[in-house]
Amino acid sequence: RGAPEHAELADGTPLAAETARRLACDGRAQLVLTDERGRPVGVGRVTRTVPPWLMRLLHQRDHGCRFPGCGRQTHLHGHHIEHWARGGSTDLQNLVLLCPHHHRLVHAELRFLHPDGRPYRTGPPGLDPAVRRRFGEAA
Repeated sequence: RGAPEHAELADGTPLAAETARRLACDGRAQLVLTDERGRPVGVGRVTRTVPPWLMRLLHQRDHGCRFPGCGRQTHLHGHHIEHWARGGSTDLQNLVLLCPHHHRLVHAELRFLHPDGRPYRTGPPGLDPAVRRRFGEAA
């Protein structure tokens, strides 16, 4: 349809239409398909892996690790908010940037430990040994 409506470098720097045409002459261009509202369309359920063009959009939107208080801006992962194995899509609205540490953390089963390394027990506390003996349970 002639001149592109919008062109930018990978870091988000906007380009004039003539500059984009000149660079495209000898370069490699990546197109981003948008819906009727101008929102980028992802790859849906086709693949779990976030393609490079979608990672660039994530970086542009999130500006770093989204874990509260982190803000790391390099070596980030695209994390599925609704896990891909549970039907989540590889689309911008279902992805968030996380640093490797916080990405592992959100997937880990959390365990809480006492300062001496003993795990905290979950659930209600056990019966007092005297009460257990009274009811004939082994201590």
